[in-house]
Amino acid sequence: MQISISQIVRPINLEDYAPELVRSDGKPLLVWVWVNPTRDMMARRRRQLQVGSDAYKALGQAMDGHEGGRVLTPEERTQILTDLHVTGTEMAAWFAEIWSKHPDPSTHWTVDEVLNLGLSDTDPGLYPWLQRRTLKEISDHRAAEKKRP
Repeated sequence: MQISISQIVRPINLEDYAPELVRSDGKPLLVWVWVNPTRDMMARRRRQLQVGSDAYKALGQAMDGHEGGRVLTPEERTQILTDLHVTGTEMAAWFAEIWSKHPDPSTHWTVDEVLNLGLSDTDPGLYPWLQRRTLKEISDHRAAEKKRP
């Protein structure tokens, strides 16, 4: 027998972060999370984290006063900063895809919308909170023994 597994989306209610975050009609403001992404999607995330981690590590080791550190060449510094920028954009693209699987296209995110959320001066804590909640929803779905309450 062939089993076809569709993309499953679950809501994150932004009122859980701040009660004021509701739609203009007073209904909940939801971000829909694709909780059963493919292995390839999760591997992309792991690669992004590794590249970012490696770049921060190299930058940290080269900082003045770091024991055993060395001075980076301008080319090395440029490459590290480029890697960090590219990785940040790739991570935003990953979240945009994870948050854009609901059947209603008006709930979908663009990479620019995710980047703007990450750069928000109004509430800089929302983006990392939403990232953590998203990853928790995915992890919870993957770990659950049964999928019905």
